Amino acid sequence: MTLQAEHDRQRLVLLIQLYALLLVFEGALRKWVFPSLSDPLLLIRDPVAIVICVLGYRSKNLVLDKYMRSLFLLLAGFVAIGALQLINGVGGSPLVIGYGLRTYLLHLPVAFVMARVLNPIDIRRILLSFLWVALPMALLMAMQFESSPAAWVNRSVSGHRGQMFAAPGHIRPPGTFSFVNGPIGFFSIALAALIAGSVERALSWPLRIAGWVAVSLAAAVSGSRSFLAAIAGVMIVGIAGWARGRSTKLGRGLVVSAFTALIALNVLGSFETVRDGAVVIQSRLDQWGNGGLARRLLYDYDAIKWAVVDSPPLGVGLGAGTNAAAAMQGDRRFRWGEGEWPRVIFEAGPILGLLYLMWRVWMTLAVGRAALRVSASGALLPLLLWGACAMSLLAGQWGQTSIQGFGVFTLGLTLASGRVALRHRPAAAVARQPPAWVLRRAASLAR
Repeated sequence: MTLQAEHDRQRLVLLIQLYALLLVFEGALRKWVFPSLSDPLLLIRDPVAIVICVLGYRSKNLVLDKYMRSLFLLLAGFVAIGALQLINGVGGSPLVIGYGLRTYLLHLPVAFVMARVLNPIDIRRILLSFLWVALPMALLMAMQFESSPAAWVNRSVSGHRGQMFAAPGHIRPPGTFSFVNGPIGFFSIALAALIAGSVERALSWPLRIAGWVAVSLAAAVSGSRSFLAAIAGVMIVGIAGWARGRSTKLGRGLVVSAFTALIALNVLGSFETVRDGAVVIQSRLDQWGNGGLARRLLYDYDAIKWAVVDSPPLGVGLGAGTNAAAAMQGDRRFRWGEGEWPRVIFEAGPILGLLYLMWRVWMTLAVGRAALRVSASGALLPLLLWGACAMSLLAGQWGQTSIQGFGVFTLGLTLASGRVALRHRPAAAVARQPPAWVLRRAASLAR
């Protein structure tokens, strides 16, 4: 690597770290530091994403491979649809359509730049930073859970009161984020790092214990079923990775991790805040057990079918279904429910909308297959990170900036860690690898 290439790589790494920093603390800026600038700060990561993409392309770290070419074709399609919508008076103002375009495609190339520029040291630093912040974040969430909904610590964006309730007198604590979906993405990455670090014995015992206490405490007070589902998803893919590799080291590491987690849960169970949070979570899970989950899945299916049948060919306007764009028009609400798929289909029309959603499904499955195959060499981190971002890639509400940001950032970490694992896999594991064409297919995802 030339001196100039390394200089460009280091600049990109600094920009990626800035992107992560803003992702974690963007909500704090909007709620507590600069509430009067809440709306502009919603887009605070956009300039960073643009600079990453431009510098990545100039330094040949953003390569137009088949994945980026397909994304570029989608971008051209969205620009064309947006122009036709403006010409025909469909949807909102150019500002709303512009916001819709950034929602769909502005941040995705960041993940592919991350895949090429992050080395093992960079990945470790990023993951360690998430683990160090995890316990303070969990303690802040516990404080928010116990505080009155009207307390300053529970302010929403712009200084308003507007957090979602988990139970009477208790909100769903968002930590430093605007809403509770932020901690879901944050602690999914922290848990992936915690399990992988424990398996590889790359973490000190104090940090391991602090990490498990943080994840357990955050889950207990979150008041969110989606939080539990995200944590369970990461654990399930970890078990799948162990089953794929059948490694004694992985199995021993997972057992130690589970044992440490149980100890943390038992210790935390003696605190009243945790017991109250567990009661809230149990009551919400009971709603699923009484048919609530089946009704929700049926509603989501009907909403998608309704969107495909009723949406016009040109859609109703890019960005029109997002809360931010609706607020520009003085209407802060979900126009087509909370589902991502109906929103995309209505905004972009049934043809382009379904193509975009198919691309997200394709990327999710392709990265998941590659990560699972890499796990056969004993590298569990890519698969764990894929488990942390799979649901966001498939159906995450990307009109909400935190969900989109964590989906893109975790995808980038997944691709980068997979590329590193392929380059540094141990010689003893090479004999257990699938055929060469499989490894080439997996490596292509990280280019």
